[in-house]
Amino acid sequence: MRIASRYVVASVIAAALLSLALSTLGGGQASGAPEMPRLGGVYIKNNIYSEPLSMDPLFAIGADTVMVQMNIFDGLVRLDPVRGTVIPDIAERWSHTPDGKTFTFHLRKGVTYHDGSEVTAADFKYQFERVANPENLSPHLARLAGVVGVRAYQDRRAPGIAGVTAVDKYTLRIAMEQPNILLPFLLTGTWASAVPRPVVERLGKEFGTQPVGSGPFVFEKWERGREIVLRKYANYWRKDRWGNRLPYVDTVVIRKIREMTAVEAEIESGNIDSAYIRYTAYPKYKSHPIYKNNLVEAVEYYTTHVGFNLDTPGAPWRDKRVRQAVGYAIDRKAIVDAVLHGMAYPAFGGPIPLMLPPGQRAPGYDYNPQKARALLAEAGYPRGFTGKISSRDAPQLIAATEAVLGYLNDVGIRLQYEVFDSRTGRLREQDGRFEMYFSTLGGEGHPLLFLLRGFHSRYAGPAGNWVRYRNPAVDQVLDRAAASRDANTMLRLVQEAERMISADAPWAPVWHLKGVVVKQPYVRGLQPVSIDMDFQPLEEVWLAWNPKRR
Repeated sequence: MRIASRYVVASVIAAALLSLALSTLGGGQASGAPEMPRLGGVYIKNNIYSEPLSMDPLFAIGADTVMVQMNIFDGLVRLDPVRGTVIPDIAERWSHTPDGKTFTFHLRKGVTYHDGSEVTAADFKYQFERVANPENLSPHLARLAGVVGVRAYQDRRAPGIAGVTAVDKYTLRIAMEQPNILLPFLLTGTWASAVPRPVVERLGKEFGTQPVGSGPFVFEKWERGREIVLRKYANYWRKDRWGNRLPYVDTVVIRKIREMTAVEAEIESGNIDSAYIRYTAYPKYKSHPIYKNNLVEAVEYYTTHVGFNLDTPGAPWRDKRVRQAVGYAIDRKAIVDAVLHGMAYPAFGGPIPLMLPPGQRAPGYDYNPQKARALLAEAGYPRGFTGKISSRDAPQLIAATEAVLGYLNDVGIRLQYEVFDSRTGRLREQDGRFEMYFSTLGGEGHPLLFLLRGFHSRYAGPAGNWVRYRNPAVDQVLDRAAASRDANTMLRLVQEAERMISADAPWAPVWHLKGVVVKQPYVRGLQPVSIDMDFQPLEEVWLAWNPKRR
């Protein structure tokens, strides 16, 4: 049977997600009638992050990387950018056995790579084995845990993953050791994209700079430090409601512009068509006579937090009372209001971003410096302690880290501040080269996946559990939630796990993100994507008229 009709978990969670999604403001016809898309043109957007890591889906991590890869490659399934439900991609339909252990995906016929070769089920098996191979060092290796035969393949006791089978050219079967109806959600990530084996094997590591996918855009060039250029794939399989073959625009240019003043200048001079903006520009564009009606906003499923390296021998924060003290020491609302100008949501609850209604959230930590001092004294640190905290060089993190340091200093926690560029900071977090950090984790479309990635022991390290949190009781609850075939049971177990994690305080959550994109009045098709506002399906973006600069 179709998983789309049967997948009850998705419908329950999606209802909560949809209620939180903010609407696109302005830019459409006053009548509300759909406009007929205009074909052609060059669409230019900004990249406010660091350089992408690689164009190879093996390394699909970080917004700077994924926002490009997702427009070059396609997977079995994709996540609806607004509703948060799993929808067909190359797999036009799929089903699972009653026990939730075996999934069968039926691929579309005639989907081709950019080199003209056809996408087959064997290509997905090949990609999954690339990800599972420890020698490839993919940060997504843990996502295939539980697939039958993965461990034997990794230990070189088997030539392939027995549980991933290309039944025929257009049918892929995946067998799990335990029920896991979240498998389709897991497969929405770019890491699970189809790749052409002959091209990958011919290029080797160079595939990361010369990618060939089956997505809406063909990779054209990458000028490091300047821009990435993608061009329309004329034989892309998707069409719109009017029968137009996607994508609409001929070319996409992603320019690296990090400084917000430069971004503002480029927008206002008409040199770029849309831009993800930071908090410093938010008040300006909220009241701008033109751009206030051309903002696209969404709750983003990221949580910015203080993380503690729990593998640091003898560190004060190995005692959970110290970690709890950090949580009580920070005035989240003041930071969001005064530092971020309201372009975020204070993280008053547990670590999960704003995916669930408030009444279903775990209790968090209110601002209570007296309680923080009492907990420090109880843990044996009545005068506090010293340490180091690292952060990335994003302006909002720098400003907010300074505010956090002030609050921690008030209760006796004196930290030396280290700032790294985004790529170096991410690598240090993944590798555990920190004492404490102030950073952000997210980009997941389901609260259980968020908790698994951030806190399950099998994800400890590069996969997302950067703090190296290991709690067998939490692992067990999360595993039970993943195996559940009942939406209410899964939700109850997610809430139970979040309460346990919040009490252990491996993070001190500070805020949840609000994503804001400012666009030119002629830009259509941008959506309030809660996974990440930069994860836009660019094949659906079009220009209502040609800007004069072109």
